[in-house]
Amino acid sequence: MDPSPLTATLVVSGRVQGVGFRWWTRRRLEELGLAGTATNLPDGTVEIRVSGAARDVDRLLTVLRGGATPGHVTDVRLVTAGRPDAAEGTNDDDAPPDELVVHDVVVVGGGPAGLSAALVLGRSRRSVVVVDDGRPRNAAADHVHGLLGHEGTRPLDLLARGQEEVGRYGVRLVTATATEVLAAPGGPVAVRLSDGSTLRARRVLVTSGMRDELPEVPGMAERWGRDVLHCPYCHGWEHRDERLVVVATHAGEVDKALTVRQWSQHVTLVLHRFTGATVDDAVLQRLAATGVGVVRGTIGELLVREDRLVGLRLADGRTLACDAVVVQPRLVARDDLLTGAGVALEAGPFGEYVRTDARGATDVPGVWAAGNVTEPQAQVVTAAADGTRAAIAIDHDLVLEEADRAVAAASRERGD
Repeated sequence: MDPSPLTATLVVSGRVQGVGFRWWTRRRLEELGLAGTATNLPDGTVEIRVSGAARDVDRLLTVLRGGATPGHVTDVRLVTAGRPDAAEGTNDDDAPPDELVVHDVVVVGGGPAGLSAALVLGRSRRSVVVVDDGRPRNAAADHVHGLLGHEGTRPLDLLARGQEEVGRYGVRLVTATATEVLAAPGGPVAVRLSDGSTLRARRVLVTSGMRDELPEVPGMAERWGRDVLHCPYCHGWEHRDERLVVVATHAGEVDKALTVRQWSQHVTLVLHRFTGATVDDAVLQRLAATGVGVVRGTIGELLVREDRLVGLRLADGRTLACDAVVVQPRLVARDDLLTGAGVALEAGPFGEYVRTDARGATDVPGVWAAGNVTEPQAQVVTAAADGTRAAIAIDHDLVLEEADRAVAAASRERGD
């Protein structure tokens, strides 16, 4: 909790010039422990002058923007903000509000994990900011599958719906790229953005996801999400009974051909630039018994006709007819922003990920992580669940911190 004092002037626009809105504002100021007044201005807006802890001023902003006010608020502007004891001639009055406040939680990443976390935290009356760069991993896919109640929803539509939902609870959405997370012992966690600004929070939840690194095969990246796929549970039904080629580069990927066999009888496994351990006899027997053909060789290019995948050509000139390719990309966590924070990373069979405990806490105090950045193979539904689990744990962590502060304050008042 940030006890630093702050004075601020807010201007609220909309249908707000009524006794009900001013009464409601006074109640909110009392609840938040803030001193202030609400005054009608000639232009139809309401000016709120407020002073108190910076964190509580930020909470007032969150509540005003949350859509639960009397009348109809269309805009809330922070006109001035500064420390009441700032020396004359300083630039504190010109500082952006986010430089002066400490949010409860900043969520880095606005995908299923991040928005699910923000929804829980917003409904818990926490001040929450979600930072997202607008580059969802599944943007290339046509639809989301396996998510109950949202089967077949377009990925961008799902995110838009989630953004609207969290906005109902005062969650603020910021379109930006987070470049660095910095944790200071005993202080708030800082999140630096690409525009040079900084957000501060009592807790930071990183749900920045991951990126897929595909095998270097000409044409593969262009077909990604269309007829070059990685998850049969996400896309197998749409390609059932088609001619499917599964690409494996090492032994750990070979079993995917057996899984894909559930959706089609026409499955071929291509051992492309195969490295590491050889395929053992038991696996080869399974492949043969289930009718999966095995081809060894380097893929030279994908064959496309009239914007449809029709096959692939090997480097030695052989061709294989197919309607879709299933490949296991290397899964790379988008964890660059955590480098300076000292968060521990782990290397898994398909890529790197952030190490957390069962709640989602990293080994750096105040820094949490959830979703694909901690579990590379998590699907939409599991990433969303992971974000929810981490949000509940973060809120409980904040509750205990606040209770301990209250105990310390009561002890000081008694003179203990």
